[in-house]
Amino acid sequence: MRVQWRHPTPTSLVFVIAVAWGNAPTQPLEQGVNIRTYVPNRIPNVVHQVLPPLPPDELVSLHHARVPRILVEKVETILSQNHGWKFRFWHDDEIESMAENLPLPEHTPYHNLSWYFHRISPAYGAARGDVLRLAIIWNLGGVYFDTKSGPAKPFAAWLPKGKLAYTQWSDRLSRLGWGVHDSVNTPNHREFVNWFIAAPAHHPLIQGALLHVLSNLRSPPPGSAVSGKSAVWELTGPIAYTNGVVATPEWKSRKGRRRLAKHVPFDNVQYEVWPRVISVYNRNYNAGRLESYRDVKSPVLQLD
Repeated sequence: MRVQWRHPTPTSLVFVIAVAWGNAPTQPLEQGVNIRTYVPNRIPNVVHQVLPPLPPDELVSLHHARVPRILVEKVETILSQNHGWKFRFWHDDEIESMAENLPLPEHTPYHNLSWYFHRISPAYGAARGDVLRLAIIWNLGGVYFDTKSGPAKPFAAWLPKGKLAYTQWSDRLSRLGWGVHDSVNTPNHREFVNWFIAAPAHHPLIQGALLHVLSNLRSPPPGSAVSGKSAVWELTGPIAYTNGVVATPEWKSRKGRRRLAKHVPFDNVQYEVWPRVISVYNRNYNAGRLESYRDVKSPVLQLD
């Protein structure tokens, strides 16, 4: 069974959220942000998570939000350790509306996220999620975690206030090959994980990553994989995210990198510590296991 994305009537929800938070600039930055004029905002105290379609009886009301029942313990634990923070769950029935309404950086071809979403085969919900998390963080700022992941310590102990926070797999896991790819343009070819991303709104390094991913969707790099996990990682996932960040002029400048980004040790985050929400989707919609994007044989991109 393939993951399908529904098409609800567009709403103004995204814009209401942006105004309520008061952290996202209203005007997009132009490409090639000048680090001398870029003024970092604080990272908003919001954890973003993107959900697959879930039946109403699997959602409960918690802190004025619709929360998957399976994640209630996670939400309560994290909020109890991080006073003043909140969760924002992006539900499947909001995705299409959000794709229509979330602005992209100025001068981006096809200035609408929906065009890029429909460029990706519905079989690759993971790739759409990769694009969505960058668009959310670029527009609104905050912390993104996959639903199975989360912080290992209170944010106040390690999260920078106005920089891109990034991490890489631990040295032990890297030696086992986790997140190490010849196509990653970093020392030792180690990727930045994209199941955790944190930055202020309109951060130039997130902008670079987002623009790189969108460019891949318009015109895949020569020699890139076409299907399965390799294609997702290279076109939209951690390889694309990492290469987009390190290709920016701001990153290549040592001064700019120090000002705009901070590497956080891997032990501040946890990759797989909470239940997988996809298991709820499988139980209700698939009577078995959802076909993983890692196993799909059809191409990621729906070419014209």
